[in-house]
Amino acid sequence: MAKFFLRILSPEKQLFAGEAEMLTFNTVGGELSIMAGHQRSIIPVTEGIIEIKQNGKISEAFGGEGFAEITPKDTVLLLQVCEWPEEIDLDRAISDKEKFEKIMKTLSKSDDDYELSRHAYIRAVNRIKLKARSNK
Repeated sequence: MAKFFLRILSPEKQLFAGEAEMLTFNTVGGELSIMAGHQRSIIPVTEGIIEIKQNGKISEAFGGEGFAEITPKDTVLLLQVCEWPEEIDLDRAISDKEKFEKIMKTLSKSDDDYELSRHAYIRAVNRIKLKARSNK
């Protein structure tokens, strides 16, 4: 399978740099997979689980919002946050999920704080999912 160079970055760190066969991540339009030779694009990325396929094996990580810059030979994900499963604090993620769930119930959907809380809730839920999948 053809490969492309992939970098996944946040302001705090470089999560990944190396060759990949396929990258899968969430966008506003749904899940998107990238392979070598993909058309040039800049795509908004939404929170979710990122899958990196290397040598036939898939590694998963959590990624926050950001952008993907895609060319036929390389792809860069620039994200607000990115973490490997072992970097996720499960207790904190569960606490965040419960906290933001309660906050959202007290706010109107038209309130700006509702949208911020919703994104924090989604981040927590995805962290919990990833941690659970990695413990199997």
